Amino acid sequence: MSSFGRSPLVYYPKTVNELLSLYKSMPESMLYAGGTGILNSRTSKYPDFPGNIIFLRRIEELSAIRRSEGYLEIGACARLNRILGIGEHVLKPALY
Repeated sequence: MSSFGRSPLVYYPKTVNELLSLYKSMPESMLYAGGTGILNSRTSKYPDFPGNIIFLRRIEELSAIRRSEGYLEIGACARLNRILGIGEHVLKPALY
């Protein structure tokens, strides 16, 4: 339950443009991807959510991993198992 007395509304944008539009209209919203930070920082048994949550997992651009000759671009929402799946020969030892 949120601190506002009702269950939060969850929004699922599919593009970065949709995300920006939602966040501009509701800047008090929580941006939510995996939840690790929320669950680790809670002070009670249940986390306290705001009235609106914008779920980032469905935004393909944020989960993408692209490789070119000189660069490896890893999206902010790329899962660790996917990053490790790229392989030790592609990732620098510090990342792997």
